Amino acid sequence: MLELTASPLFDSLLIFETDYGIIDLHNDYYCNKICYDFGNQCLKCFFKGARNLMLEFRGVIIVKLNLQLPLTADSSILNNFYRGRFEVDGVLYEISAEGRRYFYLEFEAGDALELYAHNIFLIEGKC
Repeated sequence: MLELTASPLFDSLLIFETDYGIIDLHNDYYCNKICYDFGNQCLKCFFKGARNLMLEFRGVIIVKLNLQLPLTADSSILNNFYRGRFEVDGVLYEISAEGRRYFYLEFEAGDALELYAHNIFLIEGKC
């Protein structure tokens, strides 16, 4: 399990080096399922490739969700994933008053998701 919560601002979260080698979410994996549990405020993105992976976002508040329907093969390719700032009343913040950070996920076909999360983990072997 790799924690991504405090990743540097605006650094790509698509490529990771682990004990098992390089994980490239853009080129070597495709997202085959996204699940959100409102009661637990948990969002899970499942990826298939050389290994099964899961991005688990805990303490989530979804801010924006854009889906292009019908979904295509490109809908499953994660194109951009990073931690960024968010704006409230014209002021930019890095962490919310509740301790959540803001993350952007964009897929090849134009689908996008923006959310606040307390914690994010990349977990291998889940799916």
